Amino acid sequence: MPHTSPDRPLHGDARDELDYTLDRGEVLETPQEVLRTHDLTPQAYAFVRNNNPYPPGADTLAPVPASGVLEIGGLVERELALNVADLDRLPRHEMEAVMQCAGNGRAFYRDAQDIDGHPWVRGGVMNGLWGGVRLADVLGDAGIRPEARFVTATGADGGCGFEKSVPLADALERGLLVRTLGGEPLAGAHGGPLRLLMPGFFGTVNVKWLRRLTLTDHESPHEAQQQRYRVVNADGTSRPCWHQPIKSVIWSPLPGESTTGTVLVSGVAWNDGSAPVSRVELSVDGGASWQDARLGPLRGPFAWRRWDAQLTLASGAHEVMARATDDLGRTQPLHGDEGWNPDGYEFHAVDRVRFTVGD
Repeated sequence: MPHTSPDRPLHGDARDELDYTLDRGEVLETPQEVLRTHDLTPQAYAFVRNNNPYPPGADTLAPVPASGVLEIGGLVERELALNVADLDRLPRHEMEAVMQCAGNGRAFYRDAQDIDGHPWVRGGVMNGLWGGVRLADVLGDAGIRPEARFVTATGADGGCGFEKSVPLADALERGLLVRTLGGEPLAGAHGGPLRLLMPGFFGTVNVKWLRRLTLTDHESPHEAQQQRYRVVNADGTSRPCWHQPIKSVIWSPLPGESTTGTVLVSGVAWNDGSAPVSRVELSVDGGASWQDARLGPLRGPFAWRRWDAQLTLASGAHEVMARATDDLGRTQPLHGDEGWNPDGYEFHAVDRVRFTVGD
């Protein structure tokens, strides 16, 4: 059974399907047995990662009232204050997109036990059908000044708050102000009543409980932007965790599982949406040789793509590896430690699962 937090419980029976731990904020990791059964992850089973305490009344897997105001300011011609409920009167758009924690897969780094943060395995990801208003439509009403380069989103978190910046060009091209998930009102635990969605970006920039958007010529000075969720470059500088690299995850067989006969290996792959995932290869000999998996249909540029293959293997212990490639030729490194960083972000090496084939 998952652990519970006596001081800040998450309300909703579906939490019992998730692996619960308490980190700096709240962490709920979805088991792959649950993830693999849904093309679109129901929000009741979607992972949760919070950096700070919930706003009052938001610690729930149920919808929350469409209350509050979204402020828009900074490098705009006119500042706006929009009632969240009024956003529902604007043209609505839906988008299927992967949401992934920047720390997903952290447990696979060589020294994961020494890295701060929750030891995510494979369950810090979801594929959702997000509904809301295009960010470009709302920002256009405010009038964007030519010197604006970034959009900074501020949440209504408790504690020290939470604030993240993204490039304005990307925000205008793909950003969504989310009001629904899976056709249902956005639950409090997932940022309801209003959340920013930047498809193809890591979850850290998809700010929950959105209360303000500020256009600037620089990134936010907030510690969440400048000190956290960053990867150190070779020259000692750092960059924010923005675009998701290409990644594949094996959903079946499960680690340690014992199976018989022909083995169905299946999973999903995704990237930042810049190009379709066009190939997934499997290896059962440590990468010496590879064979193509069968790809499922493309569900959209930001959605995950299913894949599977039937393997006939001799009895005994095996390790299967999965490697995805997209139309830009981007692929996964064979060894995850090529992307090692002190905080364990952006793990995207080939996935490996060990299992046993019986007689």
